[in-house]
Amino acid sequence: MIRGDFRVHGGYAATRELLMGWDVPDGLLVSNNLMTIGALQAVGELGVRLPEDLLLVGFDGFSWARALAPTVTVVEQPTYEIGQRAATLLLDRIRGKHGPPRKVVLPGELQVGDSSRPVDRAGDRVR
Repeated sequence: MIRGDFRVHGGYAATRELLMGWDVPDGLLVSNNLMTIGALQAVGELGVRLPEDLLLVGFDGFSWARALAPTVTVVEQPTYEIGQRAATLLLDRIRGKHGPPRKVVLPGELQVGDSSRPVDRAGDRVR
């Protein structure tokens, strides 16, 4: 595990560090969409093939993940609903509605693309 700064460069630097180390991973779970872009840049520069050499999953989702080749697997968060719920909770506090802190968990959705579908030695997808 390597921590990044949740920006493109952070994903780029972390991915290069992982892929150029002595214990190269089989796959990456990248923690947000900007870092996923950086990870894809590093993978491309290093000549690493997705998914033949490395599996990749991004977290946060981005609308153009399906436009890439290979398509990128992402965990999409309900970002609009997250913002809406956060604003409602904040406005309630501002209006004087106090109570114990609330934990709100909203479900994400896995959008499986080709970047996380392993291939066998013959280049065929493993299901």
